[in-house]
Parts: sequence; C-alpha cells; structure tokens
Amino acid sequence: MNKKKIMHAALAGAMLATTAVSAFAEIPSATTGSMTKKTLDIACMSAGVDKRDTAIAGVFDSLKSAVMTRRDALKSAWGQTDKKMRRDAIRAAWKAYAASVSSARTTRKSAWTAFYADRKACGPGAAAEDATTHAADQNL
Repeated sequence: MNKKKIMHAALAGAMLATTAVSAFAEIPSATTGSMTKKTLDIACMSAGVDKRDTAIAGVFDSLKSAVMTRRDALKSAWGQTDKKMRRDAIRAAWKAYAASVSSARTTRKSAWTAFYADRKACGPGAAAEDATTHAADQNL
C-alpha cells in the first residue's frame, strides 16, 4: 500500500512539474527562430483602443441623427389635424427612434466585443493594465 502512495505522489509531482515548466515556457519567435517570451504589444493596444473608441464615437453620431430625425418626425406629426393620423405618426416616430437607439447600442456592444478580442491578441497583461469593461459606456 505504501508503494501505491509513493507512486501516486511521484505521478502528481511529475504532473505538477510539467505544468509549472509549461507555464514558463518560451514561445519560438517567427522572425528569428529563437526562443522569446511573449510580451505585451503596446502598439497593438493603442490600435485596439482607437478602433473601439472610433466606433463608439460613431454611436454618438448615430444617436444625434436619431434625435434629429425624431424631432422632425414629431414636429410633422403634430402638424396633422386628423387625430388618428397624428397618433399613428407619433407612434411611428417613436418606433423609428427606438430602432435607431437599439442599433446604436448593438454597435457599441460590438465595438467592445471586438476590443476584448483585440486586447487578448495583444499579449499577456493587457487586461490587467486596462481592466475597464463595456460597463463604462453602458448608459449610451
């Protein structure tokens, strides 16, 4: 029975050592063929932030356009003398506005989803240095 415990302990130790060594393994460099540790690509992160925030700035443009379109549609609706036509036009204006806002939110979420993938591709430590999430822009 002691031999079994020793064998299990030895096997567990070997597995632990293999895991520890692989965690610190070096990654071959594609350009030189030498072994290098993967590092955070700062230029990659900068490009990812630019891509995300440019898309989010576009969301503001979309929202502004949606508000202006809503304004014009509601002004036109309130110019209707027939109550049923006015009510239908008001509902249509608000429905179109809601669709525009929904689309803008989808664009914002997509920008953040792409940023998370870009950040991950930029190397280890990126998420630790900038742990901000989509919640920062959630009220848009």
